Amino acid sequence: MSEVEKAFTVLEQAISIAGLVELPGLVGRLATLQAMAWVRLVTPPVHGNGKEASPGPQEGPQEVLLTFQQAAASLKVSPSYVETLVRQGKLEAVTLPATASGTGAYRRERAGRLKRITLAALRALLKPS
Repeated sequence: MSEVEKAFTVLEQAISIAGLVELPGLVGRLATLQAMAWVRLVTPPVHGNGKEASPGPQEGPQEVLLTFQQAAASLKVSPSYVETLVRQGKLEAVTLPATASGTGAYRRERAGRLKRITLAALRALLKPS
């Protein structure tokens, strides 16, 4: 059994014995771990000489984008509080373009409604001043 498989076994046991009060915090930590795994997946590998491998056709690693729900779970707050932080300018959000589907006014209406939080913005919020 690999170290990763052992860690998952321990995690499964922790979930099964955790009290209801502990579960929201556990879910938040899992969301944070998921975001960390995504960062590893989208970050270019490093060669043995310490230099980054060529990222290929992209200009660099893609930024991990979190939904308001995922960001809220990481911060252990409600999604509405994340919206408040964004509205107040304390947490930066990126706006995704509207989808190609839809017509006329409906498409314009949707533009600007899909917002995501970058992992870098989340880290900046948590960074001590």
